[in-house]
Amino acid sequence: MSAADPGTKPLLPLLANQRDAADPGVHAWVAASAGTGKTQVLTARVLRLLLAGAQAQSILCLTFTKLAAAEMQGRVMARLAHWAGCDDAALVADLAAISAPADADTLALARRLFARVLETPAGLAIQTIHAFAQGLIASFPVEAGITPGFQTLDDRAAALLRRRVLTAALSDTRDAAFAADVADVAVDGGETRLNEIMDAIGPHGPRWRRCGWRPSRRCCVVTWACPGMAAPLPRWPRRCRACRGRGSAIWPERWASRTARMR
Repeated sequence: MSAADPGTKPLLPLLANQRDAADPGVHAWVAASAGTGKTQVLTARVLRLLLAGAQAQSILCLTFTKLAAAEMQGRVMARLAHWAGCDDAALVADLAAISAPADADTLALARRLFARVLETPAGLAIQTIHAFAQGLIASFPVEAGITPGFQTLDDRAAALLRRRVLTAALSDTRDAAFAADVADVAVDGGETRLNEIMDAIGPHGPRWRRCGWRPSRRCCVVTWACPGMAAPLPRWPRRCRACRGRGSAIWPERWASRTARMR
């Protein structure tokens, strides 16, 4: 590690309330605003758990974002790596900063923790809530009613899937009217507008099938089935081929009353 690496800098001493939150012997609920040292406290708590003899695979840390998980993982591993090679004075100072004992046995254990965590098959479980839930479901797919070997659909994969579905639909020459309607939307608002409409309608596909809309009404459905739009599509009913201009755009606040009748 270089001297500029945060893992080599001495740990800042915890404040009184931070020491209480980092104590692995107590259950703590910490509420604090951004930049007040929550990650520092959580890192200290993980370090103290390891120093107290907890196995790496028995520690679970959940965060909301991948960035936060990566930052916390990096802090813990960088500190353990530093402890493995620093001098006794620096190690004693770090242990004192997190209110951990600094006896000979603890010093020896602190120097072994980096190798011990690396040898743990799953390592430290510092991950997002979504990753934890995905792993839990993957371990019990039958009980969760999910097909074994499932894969999650992230934003990038979802966008690619929508594009493949739209390409397949436009390639179907049996529905020329649908292709023409999609072309009108694309010309009127561009590809971005077309994707917004697909995003809005996609989650409500089962409702369309249950309510019995016919393909000839598809353009009217697109006109008002966009919850959350800032405004309806003003020129869509005029271009509507199915209702010949008789369709009407429905404002977002009336979406709930429409969909309620489809359930």
